[in-house]
Amino acid sequence: MAKALTPTVKGKTVELGFDSEVREALRVFKESLRIKKEADKAKAEAEVILRAKLGDAEFATISGEINFKIAKVEKLNPNLTKLLEEFPQVYKEVMVDGSYDFIKTVN
Repeated sequence: MAKALTPTVKGKTVELGFDSEVREALRVFKESLRIKKEADKAKAEAEVILRAKLGDAEFATISGEINFKIAKVEKLNPNLTKLLEEFPQVYKEVMVDGSYDFIKTVN
């Protein structure tokens, strides 16, 4: 007997049966994760080379034209450990919930 095309909730699990839209979306999702992982690795490897060639310079030219540079981001972050140690009540009052959810494949 074929499984139902309509999702059925069983506790906290939903059975999607043979839903071709879901299967295709999951295929695209997994493939996109794989491509992103490969791209991130390739980008990191390229950055090592570019930084080495740049040395202590800020700008790099190729054939006399500026092609890339070091961009700096300056920012200050609070020392939450120190805040918690010295002002635990303030720490509790300024904390916000940063929880989120995301799709994670399991096989």
